[in-house]
Amino acid sequence: MFTGLVEDFGKIKTVIRSAKSLELVIENQRIVSEGKLGESIAVMGVCLTLTSLEGHALHFDIMTTTWEATTLSRLKTGDKVNLERALRLGDRLGGHWVSGHIDTSVPCTARKTHCIGLILEFQIDGPWDRYIVTKGSVCLNGVSLTVAEVQGRRFSVSLIPETLKSTTLSEIYPGAHVNLECDMLAKHIEKLLEAK
Repeated sequence: MFTGLVEDFGKIKTVIRSAKSLELVIENQRIVSEGKLGESIAVMGVCLTLTSLEGHALHFDIMTTTWEATTLSRLKTGDKVNLERALRLGDRLGGHWVSGHIDTSVPCTARKTHCIGLILEFQIDGPWDRYIVTKGSVCLNGVSLTVAEVQGRRFSVSLIPETLKSTTLSEIYPGAHVNLECDMLAKHIEKLLEAK
């Protein structure tokens, strides 16, 4: 379980591909020094298990299903990624409940400077648009955000300078895809109502 508050950046050191899986190697000194094998770490919002620590590098094994369903497949050596360690009992919940289980990836359709920050707009297709509501929570690339506006199958988020400085969302331009995790509470409520 995560909060969607990015803890640190990592840099892709290498992607090791095999016939049935991949290994993602990420450089990050801070989390390496505190990390424990087997713990969950959100990488661009995707919950991954730490399989090895070597030098300043974190190693993660990724099954092809996860690789194909997320933007991890677009990562290349040198790319910067958002990292968050799992929530500990007693931590402040500054963002919202985030599982790290990505629903889909969505393309950015517009980027606009607004006041002191930035507005990013995204196109959402399939069944996921029903979970996106104005002023509701959404997680993009592991960042907990509030939906600013919804228009049909498009929604926007407003990013303040602190978010732009402390996450990789500042590097998102039209055409780029981001990992989207919808609000899990909305999905649970829907399931409970279906049971009735």
